Amino acid sequence: MDASITVPRVDADKAAADGETLAELLAVCVEGGASVSFMLPLARDKTLAV
Repeated sequence: MDASITVPRVDADKAAADGETLAELLAVCVEGGASVSFMLPLARDKTLAV
């Protein structure tokens, strides 16, 4: 089993185009207890402003 993980680099244009998806990912991480400098409750508009 290959345990390697690849994390792609995302430039500003790609991040802007995928903003909704990245905001959802941030919200899911925070809801799951991840320590990413955000705490619950995390408003949707705050995730999009990051």
